[in-house]
Amino acid sequence: MTELDSLVPEPSPYAVGGRVRSPVAVSLVGKALEAVTLVALFVLLPRLLGPVDYGIFSAAMAVVAMLTAFLALGGPTLLSRFVPAASPEDRLPLARALSLRLLRVRAAQLALVAFGAAVLVALVPDRFPPLLSLLVVLAIVLDVVATLGYQILLSLGHTRMWSLRFPFQNTVLCVAVIVLYEGIGATGALLAIVVSTAAALAVSAFATMRALRGRLARVRLPEGALRFGTIQAVGGLFVVVSQRGPVVVVALITHSGAEAGYVALATGVTLALTFVVWQVFAVELPRLSALVEHAPADASASSVRLATRATLVLIPVAALCVVAVDRVLPAVLGSAYEGAATAFGPALAVLPLVAVGSLVGQVSALRLRPVARAVSTGLGMLTFLAVAAVAVPRYEAVGGTLAFLAGTAVATLAGAVAFPHAVSTRLAATALGGSALILVLAWVSL
Repeated sequence: MTELDSLVPEPSPYAVGGRVRSPVAVSLVGKALEAVTLVALFVLLPRLLGPVDYGIFSAAMAVVAMLTAFLALGGPTLLSRFVPAASPEDRLPLARALSLRLLRVRAAQLALVAFGAAVLVALVPDRFPPLLSLLVVLAIVLDVVATLGYQILLSLGHTRMWSLRFPFQNTVLCVAVIVLYEGIGATGALLAIVVSTAAALAVSAFATMRALRGRLARVRLPEGALRFGTIQAVGGLFVVVSQRGPVVVVALITHSGAEAGYVALATGVTLALTFVVWQVFAVELPRLSALVEHAPADASASSVRLATRATLVLIPVAALCVVAVDRVLPAVLGSAYEGAATAFGPALAVLPLVAVGSLVGQVSALRLRPVARAVSTGLGMLTFLAVAAVAVPRYEAVGGTLAFLAGTAVATLAGAVAFPHAVSTRLAATALGGSALILVLAWVSL
């Protein structure tokens, strides 16, 4: 059995329509397909757009991702925690009731986003061009509504739809950028983001309406569910600011599209690997939410095993990447991106910490303790902003990835303190030690 196989638990007892699936196996297949599309995102598009336009494109993508995560009201966690825990006959009605409530909340939030964008365009049109701002807002609207549909499908056990979303969406994005950039430049690249989110929404809407069709009984929302979702969303926003923020902060402080492009590459590769681990934990949450109702110790132990195995896989993966990046980057992307190599070391040092952060998120959901997670991720975000304010003006792209690493490390340590029974001292020390090892390797490789 390989290390990758060890990440896959036994097939879930939580099934839909009498079928028993292995959701993690489906998730890993989806991530393998997504990896193919990421080659285009991190290799083809940077060469096509060049450092400056790729920096503009990446900053817009970061804004869409950040606001979508916040407006998602806790991401998939809210639905995946409460729908599977309900009785089988109540799952569909509860999923529809929660989705309708969330849809109303998101409509109000999207109106505020549109108003805020209009104010920025009116006050500083040179920094927020009207057409580009409109495209970003439209992409946010489409992505937020599409995400809700995929969250509903995941909570009902439709893991294939959840796992294949980004391979599909990234494929549409890459094709659209290639077609539109040739004709209208950077504006076309931003329009491609709108096209890809619209395609994701079309698939999401069709599949969700099929899943929730027919007359369903009315059910009461679980007590505290919306509060849980709101706090979960706040914690998620803190994470996304720390992860997507480096691109935006570097672009705003340095006024350099090239430096923003460098940090976008470094954090983008790291996040692509991060999301593989997140996906495994996300598709496991519905199963564990059903299990925790009658065997909480087993649910917690399953999460800890998954985090331990993932950490032991991520450390050598990060080490291999950091040793190879100095040689691979210029060969793949060309000499224009040689300056990006130094930004990769701090970014890749985040990888050993990813599984512990995922474990904290999952355990906080299973134990219904979203405040503890929000506090830990909030401390991480504050650390990211503080380090970025000092490091980015001096070190530019490298400063952005250093802030990314510092925020992640503080959030990981705070999460370990908040959940000592789940995150053992040994696991936390392994993750932090692995991160330090990657930094040393990056320094030696310079």
